Amino acid sequence: MLSASALVGGLAGHSLAGRLIPAATPTHVLAPAALATAISLPVMAFSPQAWLVVAGGLAFGFSGAVFYTALQSLVLTLRPGQAGSTGAVVSAIGLAGAGFPALVGWAADAWGLAAGLGLYVAVPTAMLALTLVLGRGRGRG
Repeated sequence: MLSASALVGGLAGHSLAGRLIPAATPTHVLAPAALATAISLPVMAFSPQAWLVVAGGLAFGFSGAVFYTALQSLVLTLRPGQAGSTGAVVSAIGLAGAGFPALVGWAADAWGLAAGLGLYVAVPTAMLALTLVLGRGRGRG
């Protein structure tokens, strides 16, 4: 039931993403889609009622598909004419992020669960700060 609702939501999200994502501004869709995905995940995973699980799965699949499509649209416009190399760099960075849960587990084993889970707050905050500082240095902030 859960996987079927997430799959249906994802298919609907992919089919409607072209209409939901403005061609010139996919960045305006990223934050709301990420927020919807983050909110729907615990609804889908921890709801005691079946209809909430289904609704959470639909929302998770839909918002995740819209987020992924908007992200890919943005990545492909970063360096026009170099979609392959840009995609490869973004994939390499994403692959490096796959080790993050292992880092969280190591920190939790070494210093406790609060320290491990604190990395989920500390690392994105540091990345945001770096992005803002580096973006300002390039005249974007």
